[in-house]
Amino acid sequence: MRCMIFMFVFTCIFSCRQTHKKTSDEKINEFVNNDTFMNDLGYQRSLQERKLFIPEGITLITVKKKSQYGKITEELIVPKFTDKELEHAEDVIKVDIYKAKERFLKGELSTWDKEYKSEVKEASFSISPELICRDKKIISFCYGLVYSDNILMRPYGEYYSVNYDLVKNKLIKASDFFKVSSKKDSLELAKYILSALGGHAAEGEFNFSEIDFSMDDSTFYFFSDQYQFGTPFKNSGGIKKKYISKYVKEEYR
Repeated sequence: MRCMIFMFVFTCIFSCRQTHKKTSDEKINEFVNNDTFMNDLGYQRSLQERKLFIPEGITLITVKKKSQYGKITEELIVPKFTDKELEHAEDVIKVDIYKAKERFLKGELSTWDKEYKSEVKEASFSISPELICRDKKIISFCYGLVYSDNILMRPYGEYYSVNYDLVKNKLIKASDFFKVSSKKDSLELAKYILSALGGHAAEGEFNFSEIDFSMDDSTFYFFSDQYQFGTPFKNSGGIKKKYISKYVKEEYR
């Protein structure tokens, strides 16, 4: 899937404890505090009762129907733009959201064996926004995709984001938004992202064309591509913008 993270191991970033001139690795370690990283989005919602902020010019419509995939009831919350400046983006964003739904459900169904299918009496799938951010250049959505049925003890899911350039009128990826001009830049930004995602001794370069990201006014969020049984949405992490803003392309600052 497009938010898959490719890691290539180089050196351990959390093992430097000798007294010497501080390296970039150690500087990043110093940033591991409440002012650098934000909690997982699901954690914020459940423990801090985080509310969804809906920018002006955007409304949300709920579409509920029986799925073409087995015994699944779908509930999709999709954006409707009331601002004329956003009209050109609405169809593109909706199509991308529906494609994410198809990928998710087809991926889930491919894991079912005949015995499991026969035991599923009812199932539900939802896709709803966790973050919506808009400025003059970009509109960004982060969606939570959740699946549950009568067999699973708890639901599970993943994040999906869509970022649209309002000036160029097109969807953009992390590689369009962030500027990584050297291996050093790639390694340093990867360390921040992996730390935000909970990596304690992992590091490496990212394939920035494959990273899924979103944002709000103060934070960039990044998402890993893993299903989490038990507690959905433990696969996101935020980094305060001020720490990695130097990697954002000038056109988006």
